[in-house]
Amino acid sequence: MVQITRHFFYFAVLEVRPAIPIIMGANIGTSVTNTLVSLAQSGDRDQFRRAFAGATVHDMFNWMSVLVLLPLEVISGQSQYFSCVIQDSKQSNVDFVFFFFLVVFFSRTKSDK
Repeated sequence: MVQITRHFFYFAVLEVRPAIPIIMGANIGTSVTNTLVSLAQSGDRDQFRRAFAGATVHDMFNWMSVLVLLPLEVISGQSQYFSCVIQDSKQSNVDFVFFFFLVVFFSRTKSDK
């Protein structure tokens, strides 16, 4: 799903703003997949416990990141801003290292306020 969304964005079928929740939803979708894979380990009890514990940690990380980042995106639009900056930097052949240092500089400047 993420690859399809990226191609829609690349070919200007989809804008950045609606693409961000779609990608976050695809991230949640992987939670179902890893839980199903962990159920395949049910033959060995110890292996199943480890697989299911790993799947649960992965699920909680995905859910918590979406629960934190999606409201921040709706309020501030930071993901949209940074993805537009990255797209513009790729089109104008700006060095990625320069962009990385620029992001670090602005993130430190914002956190100091």
